[in-house]
Amino acid sequence: MKSKEKDEMELKLLMSDILKMSDQISCDNAADWRIVPIGAKGCGGASSFIAYSAKIDTALFLQKVEQYTQKEKAFNEKWKLYSDCALIIAPKRIECVNGKPKLVY
Repeated sequence: MKSKEKDEMELKLLMSDILKMSDQISCDNAADWRIVPIGAKGCGGASSFIAYSAKIDTALFLQKVEQYTQKEKAFNEKWKLYSDCALIIAPKRIECVNGKPKLVY
């Protein structure tokens, strides 16, 4: 496997872990949920936002989010990747829809 493909696979696996943690709790009360920026665009700033329940191991979750963000930043720099440089607007709140958190902008 090429080095770039290996790096991409590591990012995908880490994101999969993050999503599993986020998805393990049903969204029944939006007040129990938080929003955190995740990832790194080539020009700087977060690449997206993710919702997570305050009922999970938040320290471990946020550690994984930070790890993902740093790895994506390093990936972008290593492979000289650039993005559209547009700022991503932070969600205003979370709504629970069919047991899943929905980011509302």
